[in-house]
Amino acid sequence: MKQDNLSRYFELIRDIDRVLSRKRNIKACGVDGCLRNYLISHILKERERVSVIICPDEKKCKSVYLDCTFFLSEQKEDIQYPERRVFRFPQYDISPFRGLSPRRDIVKERLESLFMLSSGGNSVIITSLEALIFKILPKDEFLKSVDILEPQEELDLDSLRERLFTLGYRPVSMVEERGDYALRGYVLDIFPPLYSLPIRIEFWGERIESIRQFNPFNQRSVRSLDEIILIPFSEVIWRKENIQRARERGRLPETVTQVPGFPGQEAWINHFYRELNTLFDYFPEESLIILLDGENIEEKAIRMIEKAESEIERYALEAEKREQYFPDTEGIILDMAYLREEIGKFKKIQFVELPFEKRGDEDEVLELFLEDYSYDRLILELESKKRLSLAPLIGQIRYWIKAGSRVVVVCSSDSQIERTREIFENYGVRVWDIKGCWGDIPLQRGLYLCRGDVSGSLYLPQIELFLIDEDSIY
Repeated sequence: MKQDNLSRYFELIRDIDRVLSRKRNIKACGVDGCLRNYLISHILKERERVSVIICPDEKKCKSVYLDCTFFLSEQKEDIQYPERRVFRFPQYDISPFRGLSPRRDIVKERLESLFMLSSGGNSVIITSLEALIFKILPKDEFLKSVDILEPQEELDLDSLRERLFTLGYRPVSMVEERGDYALRGYVLDIFPPLYSLPIRIEFWGERIESIRQFNPFNQRSVRSLDEIILIPFSEVIWRKENIQRARERGRLPETVTQVPGFPGQEAWINHFYRELNTLFDYFPEESLIILLDGENIEEKAIRMIEKAESEIERYALEAEKREQYFPDTEGIILDMAYLREEIGKFKKIQFVELPFEKRGDEDEVLELFLEDYSYDRLILELESKKRLSLAPLIGQIRYWIKAGSRVVVVCSSDSQIERTREIFENYGVRVWDIKGCWGDIPLQRGLYLCRGDVSGSLYLPQIELFLIDEDSIY
């Protein structure tokens, strides 16, 4: 099915679930980068079930996450659960097989994604092949570790402290970072995943009296909460039975003198659980998978599996030379046959770069060859040898507005918005409005400035939309 009109494409994606009810798979070719991410965001906007975007690598995962949070208006500083929909499940930024643990923000993102997958709803999880090929903690173990705290609930504070320790939270004198907690008398400060600010729980004896979020810099309350969802801050849950199982298997690092937690503990995950799960085990049955670079995904997955196996072998040899224990890694990496089987269980949309032949009735083929003027960077004419001129861009913007189009310039900060506004005013071009997120941009023609970050620019005359990222100007 060839579509060369973008408006017809939008008609299709508004009813994507109906299309997918007739065909399990849709293949789309001819779009990439920011334009593809813009179209994906339209697919996801009205979807009421879980969607998982699988990217070929971590770099693309980051750009897709950036664009989806922008086009779904989730780049607000205070957005949090349950309003937030878009999450990222990244690979570790450093291999735990080197005896080092990942950054706390990476841990937070992974555990948030596991919770949202387990909860169903309409969440969007963006991940990469690198993250997908490793097994993770069992779903039932994770769900057993989730708590809901509400006002008027009664809790034993000593038991609560022990539970926070078990879930991987770090005791501190003052809560500033995610994963911190401080219990002073009858006040618990904690900064769990899912929330944009830390939370203060005040007790009257053992009864929760109030739950409020607060600003960690001035300690002032920001808002009251009816409840909080408390999820683990570690993929190793330090229950007594898990610790006993790990000790029985032996070979734990000699540096482990107390629990919970030690550097590189994520590499020892096989020791703490009877069996591990995969990310697919967390997917609800009606999940939609969106595959990017679909025609090359198997080839890339095989290369990543081989690379991961090679790295583990190298780290094991290094540990042997240092006469140090190394974790049991048997079965921790998935094979291609399993990946292929699991992906095949779900409805999916594949984005590919080049046209392909339709094979039987397997796929609904959607070819998108859109007229656009996309550049990685706008080519500006030189005003002199030392200075770039914005005059060609300004002239083009005037033409687009006169023709009835929306022109949106995306700026990463308030200072950049003010700087950009002054530039346009100096050229005699009026900025019609300034908005804090994409969803607030009016549909009427005009020039708008929008706070946010995107991976590139969009030039779509078919729907009278021209979006310019600040890197195309500065």
